[in-house]
Amino acid sequence: MLKRNRKSRVKCNNAEMRYTCRFLTQAASFFFLFFLIKIKLCLT
Repeated sequence: MLKRNRKSRVKCNNAEMRYTCRFLTQAASFFFLFFLIKIKLCLT
């Protein structure tokens, strides 16, 4: 029973993590570029 639950949990987590990781990486890259541009504008 424990093994079965673990497997199902892992599968669900992997599916969720794939979606969240994709979203987080896109958001992180966007915010990173945004902050870089802001810093450049402030410095110049």
